[in-house]
Amino acid sequence: MSWQERAACQGQPTSLFYPGKGQSDKKAKAFCKVCPVTCECLDFARENECDTARFGIYGGLGPEERNRLYGTV
Repeated sequence: MSWQERAACQGQPTSLFYPGKGQSDKKAKAFCKVCPVTCECLDFARENECDTARFGIYGGLGPEERNRLYGTV
């Protein structure tokens, strides 16, 4: 079973993890708090940051939070 199949967000609408400007990301991050694969998700976002993964919530972090974590800001 892949890490994506074990993710707490499995089956949720993708739009939940790509909130629009001014929309809350709290519901998406709530899934991440109980997710067993947040590390794998963050790794995926980092490896694919030039694609759609540079936006949205991955591993419980938004783009700016990930940039701070990776030291790219």
